[in-house]
Amino acid sequence: MADRIEVGNAIDYRAAGGCRFVHVLLDVVPRHRRADLVRHALSTLVEPGGRLLISHYQSGGGTDRSAAEHLRDLGFPVAGSASRPGATTAWLDA
Repeated sequence: MADRIEVGNAIDYRAAGGCRFVHVLLDVVPRHRRADLVRHALSTLVEPGGRLLISHYQSGGGTDRSAAEHLRDLGFPVAGSASRPGATTAWLDA
């Protein structure tokens, strides 16, 4: 399984081949680069029919918007979302 996991700089990483599932964190990307990150992941990293998972962490009692809300604000069509205390995840289908 370890041979199927790749790690790299999310903004410009190029995988050897497309990946069925890709997970990125909004928190580690400056707000003004988040749309770039999502576009790059969808167009370069996720294979057709795959899914991009985007997570956003919040401190305890945080009032920041969810991952889905951030993505909608950036103009992306959210396919689904899930949350738990302190973290939210949304996904986009390629």
